[in-house]
Amino acid sequence: MQYLEINGEDVKKIDVDKSTIEKYLGGTGIGIKILYENKVWEKDPLSEENILVISPGLLTGTGYPTASKTIFMARSPITKGVGRAAAGATIGPALKSRNIVSIILRGRYNKLTGIIIDEDVNIVDASKYSLKNTKETSDKILEEFGNYSTAIIGPAGEKLSLISSIECDGRQAARTGLGAVMGSKNIKFIAVKGKNIVEIEKKQSFREEIKKAMEYIKKDPRTNSDMKFGTGASFDQVNRFHGVFPAKNFQQSYFQDVYDKLKEGEVPQLDPSYWTTNYEWKYHPCPGCTKPCSRYVHVNSKKYGEFYVEGLEYETLYSLGSNLNISNFEDVAYLHYQADLLGLDAISAGATIGWAMEAYERGIIPEKYLEGMKINFGDANIAIELMKKMAYREGEIGNLLADGVKKASSIIGGKEFAVYSKGMEPPAYDVRGMYGMALAVATSVRGWDHLDAMAYVPELSGKFWFFENVNRRSPMNKGYLVKEMQDFSTFYDLTGICKFSRASLTPERVVDAISIFLDSKLSFRELMEASERVYNLQKLFNLKCGLSRDDDSLPPRIHYERIKKGPSEGMVIEKIEFERMLDEYYQARGWDNHGIPTRLKLKLLGLEDL
Repeated sequence: MQYLEINGEDVKKIDVDKSTIEKYLGGTGIGIKILYENKVWEKDPLSEENILVISPGLLTGTGYPTASKTIFMARSPITKGVGRAAAGATIGPALKSRNIVSIILRGRYNKLTGIIIDEDVNIVDASKYSLKNTKETSDKILEEFGNYSTAIIGPAGEKLSLISSIECDGRQAARTGLGAVMGSKNIKFIAVKGKNIVEIEKKQSFREEIKKAMEYIKKDPRTNSDMKFGTGASFDQVNRFHGVFPAKNFQQSYFQDVYDKLKEGEVPQLDPSYWTTNYEWKYHPCPGCTKPCSRYVHVNSKKYGEFYVEGLEYETLYSLGSNLNISNFEDVAYLHYQADLLGLDAISAGATIGWAMEAYERGIIPEKYLEGMKINFGDANIAIELMKKMAYREGEIGNLLADGVKKASSIIGGKEFAVYSKGMEPPAYDVRGMYGMALAVATSVRGWDHLDAMAYVPELSGKFWFFENVNRRSPMNKGYLVKEMQDFSTFYDLTGICKFSRASLTPERVVDAISIFLDSKLSFRELMEASERVYNLQKLFNLKCGLSRDDDSLPPRIHYERIKKGPSEGMVIEKIEFERMLDEYYQARGWDNHGIPTRLKLKLLGLEDL
């Protein structure tokens, strides 16, 4: 197993000892180890000294069901701390098939460059790809070089938008602005030619574990729903029954303008039961997935013409739908399509446009930015125009919004209704109605993030894994819940297993497969300890970057504006309750009151030398 380090024309292969893999497994574990050892916290995120790491999960490419994820990491230009994004992309299995544990990208090229990895590493001039969208770039790579697995930035990444993404063959490593890091290195694309499946010494034993995993997935009652409706399966439930689906920049906690007007028997256009019925679609599984929740949707629209879009996802039904007060399926699908083409994080882009719409309606955007535009909620044409301007930094408004809500609100005002944590915009849960989620997003090491702990799972269902009788309306015991769920979620970032397999492929069910793959006996306790080790190392990295307890925080709207209507009416996360939960969380983690891991905790995790 090797690291592939690329710094300009200089290419090195570095052997990785087995003890490193056993201690950090893969994915986020290997990624944060590399970043920490290189003291990346001392580097400006968009300088040539920052490092971009691409690390497949431990089981990615092995054929283990749903193990498809590859982790991209760097110091984030938007949070200034841990930058981490995942994609269920073919580039991970391609790297693993070549015995590559991680790609380490250093330095900066003098001109736009492509990196081709097969038997050798070739650095090619990519100037002709400049400002091409992700589809145009992918098509040209196929035409010029053949069939490779790719990681590509769009115009937004080239323009160093802090909310830009990395496109990976129809999958996006979208969060924390890593497209800008890749763009700052003048890398337009990375293309990898895979070999055969990853070699496993104990093939037969591993096949038996694959069979067990397939059976767990088959028996999981959520599997059919996931495959039928995708990640948006809970859209109606979260709106209608829980009332924690944000709308209009968190002014509402369910999609009021749609649900309040529905007649009996009607279904919103954004509900997957509508669009999976009325639009042609086909499965688009991640590599190695045996329960595909993703699909390409075919839209043939009078307004937009014909296009295929991957999704729509639960998160984009919010960020490009309810958050903008846009309810027409084709409008939201086209916005999603444009975000992918332009290389923008669809969550952050939608959240930023939603903030701008509220800022416009409040009258705080100076005329020099507007150039005659009326940025009203519900206007899909304006949303599309703004998205394009953001990606190309076109005009005053495009440049203002290209770096997200925190930067824009610091320039023109509007911080009182700016919704972000550690600089990153929120996904689709109104945490005012979910105490555990509120704590989880505030303490997340990569900014406002639903997948860092997946606390919404036990809070909306009332039970999950080893947790029972969970009450989302109560702050009690949420420190322990969030700590354990963060370690649980980190397990998936280490192994590459999809988090939508969380109910069927829990850590205690996967530990034997990991032991066989590593040819080293690993216990459930040791597996969870590895997750906790990696989470603590990410926290240490953030502390080195200058983040503190003050950054484990929530914006004013969450603390001081109660939910006005719906199933969660009246709920808010009062500041004093939040601080109490934060103290409890630090205690559960073994950190001091400032959120700093104690020397004892670090020693117990084998991190005492750090």
